[in-house]
Amino acid sequence: MVLSTLSDEDLARLKVADRLFELLRRKAFFRSDAEFVSSNLDATRSATLASVVNIVAGVAARELARKCETARMSGIETSGVLEIVGAMPVEQMLDVLTACADDHNAYQVDSSAVSAVVEAMLLLIARSTENRDHSESLCVAAAAAHDAGRSALLERVLRAADRAEHSPGYSALFLFYRAQLPSVRMKPAEFTRLRTQCRTQLLAVRTSDPANARARRILRWMDEHEAGRRKSATSRAATAAEAGNYVDAAHWYGLATGDAETPGHAGAYRLFSEIFKLRSGQLQTPDDFRSSMLRLSSDHVAKAKPLLPLDNIFADYSTAAAHTERDHPGSSIAAQVVDFIGDVRMGVALDHHSADLGTVARSLTDISIVDALQRDPQLISMADLKTAMPGASFVWVEILHDNDDPSDPALSGDHLRVITVTAGSESCVVRDISLTHEQADVVRGTLNEASETADPGDIAWLGGTVFGNLRPTDDARGICVIPDSTSWEFPWMRIVPEFVDQFAVVPSAASAMRLRPPGPADRRRVVSFFNPDMKGAGAEHATLLELHREHRIEYRPATDLAGLATLLTGAEVDLLCIGAHGSFSAGAEFEMDFGSERVPLLDLLELPLPSVVNLGCCWSGRTSLANNSIAASLAAISGGASLVLGGIWEIDDESSGTLMSHAYRLYADNHSFAQAVLAAARQLDTASAPTTGALCLFGRW
Repeated sequence: MVLSTLSDEDLARLKVADRLFELLRRKAFFRSDAEFVSSNLDATRSATLASVVNIVAGVAARELARKCETARMSGIETSGVLEIVGAMPVEQMLDVLTACADDHNAYQVDSSAVSAVVEAMLLLIARSTENRDHSESLCVAAAAAHDAGRSALLERVLRAADRAEHSPGYSALFLFYRAQLPSVRMKPAEFTRLRTQCRTQLLAVRTSDPANARARRILRWMDEHEAGRRKSATSRAATAAEAGNYVDAAHWYGLATGDAETPGHAGAYRLFSEIFKLRSGQLQTPDDFRSSMLRLSSDHVAKAKPLLPLDNIFADYSTAAAHTERDHPGSSIAAQVVDFIGDVRMGVALDHHSADLGTVARSLTDISIVDALQRDPQLISMADLKTAMPGASFVWVEILHDNDDPSDPALSGDHLRVITVTAGSESCVVRDISLTHEQADVVRGTLNEASETADPGDIAWLGGTVFGNLRPTDDARGICVIPDSTSWEFPWMRIVPEFVDQFAVVPSAASAMRLRPPGPADRRRVVSFFNPDMKGAGAEHATLLELHREHRIEYRPATDLAGLATLLTGAEVDLLCIGAHGSFSAGAEFEMDFGSERVPLLDLLELPLPSVVNLGCCWSGRTSLANNSIAASLAAISGGASLVLGGIWEIDDESSGTLMSHAYRLYADNHSFAQAVLAAARQLDTASAPTTGALCLFGRW
């Protein structure tokens, strides 16, 4: 049984196991982590004894037991899962997993499932007490991690290989995989040197070497690749495209996915294939588009982000889907397509079911340049969406531009497309507005900080235009807003309709479905870490302290990161309040300045975050130089929070302190946090109201 032949149920179990291994890798391992792993181990079990998934579950259970013993944690249950593998020797389990991972089609399997098997292999090798050569298992693990696009995991496999002696053949293979690391490929001189060295070593491998067969296969691949045979499909595709033969271009790019050098290239070729299918008239019906999106997901289109300007390429795809919606009313294909694009753009980073916090540090600044995000985009079903988030209305927003000059000189060539699914419907309404030059100026003037000085009439026009298909009679509990990378910077707090009492911005509805909803907070347990030099943060602290003394909330402040760690790990917390200066330089890890210490966000993410976080820092919703950045807010959601209040640009400290003081009082009166923040923003005086646009709620209310 190899990876590509596992059932969907077993793959789902392995995805859960991948999340557990991510927690087990943490250096700071808390009781809450141990309890989470223990409570989810059963979800990784299969009815088939000694199966791959049961071995993976057993390895996770053994590692949990070891970590609990090291940390002297008692009362953590593991015996039920340990009984699955019983007394099966480590080497026997490793042989089963090695055979499973040795699959040339591993690149087609969900990368989280591949990762779980490789993680289990690494733990078995590390815990092995036999004097056995593990070169074959490490080589298979390296190949699987590479084919799944898990570069960080591949680096860990190679580090494990460095700690042992290998035959010349295996050493050459490990050198080959080291040359495939993104950090190496970005340095042409080093890449060329390693490839040359690798080829020399592969040619010298003897037939008696245990890695001879693998070495010859890799050598043939290198020869074919460099001779151009592997590029024949892409060459034919390019020739067909230049000749205007889009049918053949789609065909050849589709074939090229199977020969792609990396998952990123496979995703790029598949996207080219689907765009040429679109241009040749092969995507006509809603089912055509749904099949197309499934192909894009299977070939890991999200991994093509470092290679291609996906937003530009997907623009025609989205427009065609909107036209198809008009021809097939009620299909909701326009909403499905634009949500799929949002999931590719940023949504793949968010998944509470199988989060990989190891990628978070690399995605703090600009998610569009990160190739380490491992989840494939998801095609939503409207029925499933309504079941997962009952009472919610959904609004997708895109700002598009025509490549050709408009025929009407009054039009700017810019379009504002709004797709709405109301709480009581599974069908979408598409509204496509061709903007005049004046309207285009209004849209630009209401983006980011410019909105604070925009005419109130322009703000009102924007809100009415974006939310024009919502009515008070829709009986919506709240709105889920899914903007594209440009409209992400609208002042959402100011333009949400008055009849709506809560909202949140999220990269895709699919990602919102993958988040746990904020749990009930009957006791209103609040923890804070504020910069004492900030006036607004001081006002927030004073309000929370007052509410605590009135016995309306339980409030415990921290004065340093160590104290915060103690508070977050010592008891259940409903709301974490952060008040600090945020960093905003693109390319640098987001930091929070608390006066007495500067804290990298990753240090905060190592702690067990509550379901709701007030991340009161400038630029925590994006960086100043990259409007498609997830910055800190979505990274905190990747780290376990469900709803985060962050800043899309620079936050006014005093106005924010006033707003949050109002919000905490409403929160203490049993409003949800999302309701409390929006209601408090509406209570600010006219002079302060424009500054509320900098604040935005992200995630799931």
